[in-house]
Amino acid sequence: MKQRIIITLLALMAMLSTHAQSATLQVTRIFDGKVVPTSRMVLTRVRGKALSKYQLSFYRSARFQATEAEAREVNALVMLDKRLSDKARLSSKTVRKTHEQSIVFGLPAENQLNRYICLHTKTEGRATIVTVIYMEGTVKDVLELNKLINK
Repeated sequence: MKQRIIITLLALMAMLSTHAQSATLQVTRIFDGKVVPTSRMVLTRVRGKALSKYQLSFYRSARFQATEAEAREVNALVMLDKRLSDKARLSSKTVRKTHEQSIVFGLPAENQLNRYICLHTKTEGRATIVTVIYMEGTVKDVLELNKLINK
């Protein structure tokens, strides 16, 4: 009986420590539905072997259509987390009436895992589609991550 309790407690502690890795970030508010209700988001969470090809161990994304105010708040939260980063990669393009902007940056490593945040916004007319991604793993930097994804 004691052994079951100990195993249960260890499993619970492992789950809490994994969640804590991203819990201190501002983007966690987005994933928790505090900026946009989760009913309006497509949420994705992946961990394990499916990500090993990309040298990642955890992937989390939220995609939604945002109002102007929501898009501004999401951008502000991502920029607050960007302050922790020393390097960021920004890209922007406009094709016809569609404007796309992306920013990807690494955060300080935690528990020997490198962490990355990506914000992608696509605006067409008054509609803005926002995608926020949080990733962690052993991939060394943003450039290497980009190469692995685009293989």
